Amino acid sequence: MARIVLYCIGIVLFVLTSCTPTSVREAQATIAMADSLRAEGVSLSDSAALADAVSSLCPWRYLYRDDYARANYYYGRYLRSVGNQPAAMQCFIDATHSHSHDYEILGRVYANMGNMCRFEGNHELAYTIYEQSAQMFKQSGDSTMYYYAINNLALEAVWSAHYETAQQLLNFIESSCSDSAVIVKTYETRAFSCCEMRLYDSTIYYVNLLQEKGYRHYSCHTMKAQAYGEVNQVDSALHYALLSLQSPCALNDSVNMLYILANHDSSISQDSIRRINITRADTQFAYTRQQENYAHAVEILTQELSRIPNEYSGIIVLCLLLSLLIGVGYIFFQHRRGKLLIFQRRHIIKENTKITEQNNNLFKQREEKIRHNCEIFRNSTNLKSVLCWNDYDSMCDNVDKQFYLLATKLKRRGILKEKEVRLCILVFLDISYKDMADILPYAESGIGKFKYSTAKKIGVETKNLRTYLVDLAVAL
Repeated sequence: MARIVLYCIGIVLFVLTSCTPTSVREAQATIAMADSLRAEGVSLSDSAALADAVSSLCPWRYLYRDDYARANYYYGRYLRSVGNQPAAMQCFIDATHSHSHDYEILGRVYANMGNMCRFEGNHELAYTIYEQSAQMFKQSGDSTMYYYAINNLALEAVWSAHYETAQQLLNFIESSCSDSAVIVKTYETRAFSCCEMRLYDSTIYYVNLLQEKGYRHYSCHTMKAQAYGEVNQVDSALHYALLSLQSPCALNDSVNMLYILANHDSSISQDSIRRINITRADTQFAYTRQQENYAHAVEILTQELSRIPNEYSGIIVLCLLLSLLIGVGYIFFQHRRGKLLIFQRRHIIKENTKITEQNNNLFKQREEKIRHNCEIFRNSTNLKSVLCWNDYDSMCDNVDKQFYLLATKLKRRGILKEKEVRLCILVFLDISYKDMADILPYAESGIGKFKYSTAKKIGVETKNLRTYLVDLAVAL
């Protein structure tokens, strides 16, 4: 039975995996295009194709887990780029629930989720998510992305004021990693860490290292402006404040730069600063709206994490399907087996009936032969001279082999005396009472009583004694 069930399961899985629907093939083509664009540093912007890929793979997500995870990742990245952070977070959550073995994609998914938690300000949750990202990249074997994830952990440790932890993580990267781009990112994290710890000389040192490596991010100007302002190097602070304002920096950094300008440069009028604030008024609105989106996205993630973990939901569904398949296969097998047993039983009954009829016919033939031989013996010989009680072999030569076997059987039973055995033989030969009286030492009138007592010893009625003896002879 187990072999039949496994055979059925194999057939179903083969059909499901080989007969790929057209919608799934189209979704795989979209994912392949997104992969190739990502390798070139470009994101796929066809939202309709990405949405169709996710919806097409959703019913088949347990068979195409890697494709489903990648589709959700690319669609989530697109939704993030257009500002729909809650929908993007939901895509990333679906990707983590896909049970995919594409650990690189899962690492990128967790990295995006950590970034969203960082922008919302939930640094503890961001640290936890970045840990998952680092674990995924480590399993994928991508050492560069793994060290980037460790750098993100260090950055979150700085945001959470765990400076020692941040320094340990950065030391680990610098001692293990040989990728120059990763090392540059650690300089930025160290500069930010020193700025938060009010180590402004070290901040300037690491920012200078960044700029020597060709790093031109606005954060370099921001951190330098803050550091020079704190150490009372007003000219340098104003210089980097103006450079920072000329870049699309974040709103809080813009406020800091305006504060530096207002307090250290008397040549800049308050009207100029006011006009700068007016030109950035739209930034405040966009920033507030963006923060609301991030807060909603993080709330979705928090609710998902607070649920009872159901990591094995896909396996449970697959087990239920396999159980159903096994049940159907078992019922089918039992039905076929029942029909086969019924057929075999009918065949056996038919064969037994045929054998019984053959045995009955053979029994009748032997019985008729015995009766016929007895009649011939009775009518054609001188019974008294032929019946030789002391030599059954010679006596049986004149009758039949069954006669010899019957006489031997009766003698060996031991319940009959010699004269009773002789009587049974005469009854078997169907000899009349008158002839019995001539052969046996009994009067004709006493033969009936003698026959009765002998039949009683054997356990049959007197009238059935000969039938019993004939049946006994046939059975020998």
